[in-house]
Amino acid sequence: MKGFWDIVNFSKFLLVCALTAGLSVAGLSPAQADDKLVGEALKYFNAKNYTKANTLIDQHLAKNPKDANAQYAKAMILYRMGHYIKALQRLEIVLKLSPKNHNAATAYARINQQAVYHLNQGKNEDAIALANHSVDIMPKWNSMEFRVAQAGCYFAKGTAYFERWCLSNDPEDSRIAMESWEKTRDLDPTSATQQLVNGINSFVSGNYTLAKKYFDEGLTVRKENKYLQLWDAFANASVGETNRAVAQLNDLASLFRRNPVLHLYKGDIAKQTGDFDTSRQEYTIAKDLRPTDHRIPVALRTLYLCANQVNDGLTAYDEQISQAPDNFNPYYQKACLLKEAGYFDEALGAYNTIASSSNFTPVQVASAKVGMALIHFERGDSKKAMACVTPEDLQTLRSSNSPMSLLYAAYAESQSALREKACREALLYSGPDAMFVQRCAFNSLAEIEASRKQYAKAMECLYQAWRRTASISSQCTAMRDQFESYKADTRKQLQAEMRKLEKGKRPDKEEALQKVNANLEALNTLDLGEAGTMFFQIQGSSVGTNATLVPKSLTGNMGAITSDSLKSSSWVNITPDWQ
Repeated sequence: MKGFWDIVNFSKFLLVCALTAGLSVAGLSPAQADDKLVGEALKYFNAKNYTKANTLIDQHLAKNPKDANAQYAKAMILYRMGHYIKALQRLEIVLKLSPKNHNAATAYARINQQAVYHLNQGKNEDAIALANHSVDIMPKWNSMEFRVAQAGCYFAKGTAYFERWCLSNDPEDSRIAMESWEKTRDLDPTSATQQLVNGINSFVSGNYTLAKKYFDEGLTVRKENKYLQLWDAFANASVGETNRAVAQLNDLASLFRRNPVLHLYKGDIAKQTGDFDTSRQEYTIAKDLRPTDHRIPVALRTLYLCANQVNDGLTAYDEQISQAPDNFNPYYQKACLLKEAGYFDEALGAYNTIASSSNFTPVQVASAKVGMALIHFERGDSKKAMACVTPEDLQTLRSSNSPMSLLYAAYAESQSALREKACREALLYSGPDAMFVQRCAFNSLAEIEASRKQYAKAMECLYQAWRRTASISSQCTAMRDQFESYKADTRKQLQAEMRKLEKGKRPDKEEALQKVNANLEALNTLDLGEAGTMFFQIQGSSVGTNATLVPKSLTGNMGAITSDSLKSSSWVNITPDWQ
């Protein structure tokens, strides 16, 4: 398995040729051919009889332990035998004997990467220890060769911490990984790490098109770089190039078999395309790899909804509860599934089971109470809703940075400006259950815009809520009815505007009438389409802080309303779990 960071063609770099004079290994002088044992070792090396070559070179080193060139040859033999750690130990000896041996430094960096990769497949802590050690021992000479070798060690360190982040979801691991890759970029600006770092930064900020551009550029520089390939697949999935993303992720699955994020993406794409069995398999793999990740239970819950297997989901949660009565997650997922499937009374009972239990934390209890309140809000009973949650509950949620306090405010605040502020803050949430949080926020925003008689904006907000609603949800009918109501109100506004224009004497009267007519015609074609058109559950989605909530084409006189403008998602971001 070749390393991911490509300095040179390693097979050529390590090529040992048999010349008529004897020995010739990169970093070794032909003078060593005078030594019979080393010459014989080379002969067997070229014949791929590494065991015999190893025996002979050991005999030479027993008498000449400070022969740096022979130690280098020993390292190459060990490398060919697959003993990466032992090869690295020999190269460390070479660097101590010959500190400016750039061939040894380059070989060390390359073999180190391969050793780290193999350790990542089950022994990640050992990989991290080796990666940190390699950075420490690599000579810090400022020549190009040594800077490139140092860059290789930092890249390996980045991969080790990235793989641990994939398993741990610890932000500190992601920070160290990015810092290590940034150090790689600074030491070797010509490497593809420049594009990798820039692409990841763009991806995290929600600019997937720019991220994809960087990743594609990087792959033209180092097409073998597997981390570029992986992030490029994530970017392709996020911009809608599903088929290409699937092909890339399938190709990478054997290399990143212990990477839960890859399996989460594969599960999401399979769910989008209706392959629910594959989706469940991928989510199960991800759950086994990262059992503490709260996004995975959410992904499985939405799978039950998308696959119209609510009863199967409820049965699964009941089994989990019976096996672990003190585990909060199955209780909460069951309550959420019941709510989203439209079983409101049963959902209230499930939330109440959490709220009345002494087994759960104050944050978990408060979250369940807000869940009950949201049901009452959606039923139009604000009095019951507000009786569910105490000021202490809200303070507990705020202290834990839970989005549930924002959702409560999005419905409970009496002033529309404060409601809107809470909604917009909720839309920035990209953690577990982001789709649910954002759907509620968009629903509330739709109500706010309608109360301001901004019905076109209300339609856009409702459409964004619709996109985050499972197709079998009981709320679909109500949302369709509400959408049609907003359409009717918008039509009345446009008709009133037309009557006003017809009676007036504006110099641009004809142009204004044409625009209103275009809006009326386009309005008749608007439809919500299918629910859940964007269902990347593990990443969630968020509206960037600089985003415009409603496209200008949906603000009345500013342009014509079109079906495409409702379907536009240019301002809707899907963010990853790299925070």
